[in-house]
Amino acid sequence: MPLPQYSMIELPSKYAGQYLAFVDEVLVANGKTSLEVYTKAKKMHPLKLITLEYYPTKRETITFL
Repeated sequence: MPLPQYSMIELPSKYAGQYLAFVDEVLVANGKTSLEVYTKAKKMHPLKLITLEYYPTKRETITFL
């Protein structure tokens, strides 16, 4: 079952610090580790290509100019 869909602008704040799995551009799983997320997504869509993305927290994205 796919997760509720959010715009690409909302994803970083909603899922900060988490890995996300997408199948056919639809968000299907999220979690703390890439293995956990990939496993969840693969169980739901065993024959599909799964794309994993990580959304860092604000602290992880601090940039020094």
